[in-house]
Amino acid sequence: MYRKILVGYGADRHAEGALTLARLLAQPEAVEEAVVLEAHEKSDFAGQAPPIPRDAAGARLTPTSDWPSHVRVTHRIASGGSPAETLSKEADQEGADVVVLGATHRHTLGRMLFGTTAGSVLRGAKWPVVVAPDGYSRSSAPLAELAVAVDGSEEAGAALAWAVSVAAAFSAKLRLLTVVEATPPIDTWGQDIPAETWGTGFSPDQADQILEGVRSRLAPELAAAEATLGEGRAELVTIVGDAQQELRHAAESVQMLVVGSHGKGRAGGVLLGSVSHGLSRSCPAPLAVVPTPPAGPGGPGTGAGEGAAADSGATSA
Repeated sequence: MYRKILVGYGADRHAEGALTLARLLAQPEAVEEAVVLEAHEKSDFAGQAPPIPRDAAGARLTPTSDWPSHVRVTHRIASGGSPAETLSKEADQEGADVVVLGATHRHTLGRMLFGTTAGSVLRGAKWPVVVAPDGYSRSSAPLAELAVAVDGSEEAGAALAWAVSVAAAFSAKLRLLTVVEATPPIDTWGQDIPAETWGTGFSPDQADQILEGVRSRLAPELAAAEATLGEGRAELVTIVGDAQQELRHAAESVQMLVVGSHGKGRAGGVLLGSVSHGLSRSCPAPLAVVPTPPAGPGGPGTGAGEGAAADSGATSA
């Protein structure tokens, strides 16, 4: 479970969405600290408490207020290279467990993080990035149900472990989603799926056979999640279609969608790298992109946050 949250803040309506989401994520008692960071290429206030920001109407914006009482909150400015580089550096130096941003298609930090510098930032990230959708500060809801994209890969395993830990902290339900794209490569499947299935499309019988194979492969992950969250608190949903479109549609009925930073697993055709980038600009619910941790003493995927993951039997986030 995360203990320290870093929020990318720009004193605008998109940053207000990030603050709203971060305050929600800070509700569990395990959270100890939040850092509200304004990242600039150059600033006379770097390292100091910034001037009190105001909105277009002149009203004071107070990013350190309205947080849960058990959370210690600081607000400051940092400068350096690009906002994304500064944010990444500060998150590492602060020892942040999770970074929260506003809507990526408009917010400078988010646009740079998921845009041209996405590869360099996300590949080296040690922390999940959670993106609030546009208008989130006006339409937020309690975290009652999460969805996580699973495809059998190590990256999806990290996303699942993180999602299980968050769902447990909020007593929320968890929906495991796997999307089988219309023509996934045959080498991603076992010998139990006939080669003729990968023709011009799926017949109803073939689709049923494929989905049954997916459900069988992912049954252990579902069982592990349910063992942590409680009976009936987790479900597996299998879909045939376009990954990005289907995940976006699924996000309409949950309060957060969790995906791995990249990956192409053997249980389905979800390419989480390109999908997560596309969803960062259009996901209707908060989107969490979880990186795969480096290998630790216990083997691949072990490291920070391993407590909840160990309970779930999934790869550590």
